[in-house]
Amino acid sequence: MLDASGSVGTKNWKKEPVFVMNVLKKLGDFNLKKGVRAAVIIYSNTNDVRLWIKLNDFNSIDDFEKKLYKYKYVSYQRTAINEALIKANKVFKKRNGNRPGVQDVLVLVTDGQQVIMFVYLNLCIY
Repeated sequence: MLDASGSVGTKNWKKEPVFVMNVLKKLGDFNLKKGVRAAVIIYSNTNDVRLWIKLNDFNSIDDFEKKLYKYKYVSYQRTAINEALIKANKVFKKRNGNRPGVQDVLVLVTDGQQVIMFVYLNLCIY
């Protein structure tokens, strides 16, 4: 999950895909059948949380990398980590490429903290 909120800024945003690719290249064979799979959620505002890449979108790390770098950073004011986590729950579904019996791992990249939104605060109280 990559933070695209306003506090990240263009300069730091460019570092996030580099980090993702460095990690993926160290994990081993990248392919849909038996190797490493990865998904990317890009989040900022509550209305701008995107499942940019699904687990089953690409069979090669080169194609994955091309799509990853195509995202155009747009600065938003909030950091809606909660919304990104809700979207992440959808990533780990079979229809999006999740495999039974294979460990799921989520990596959250952020420069800040969750913005408190009263709608969610009320849900937590009950």
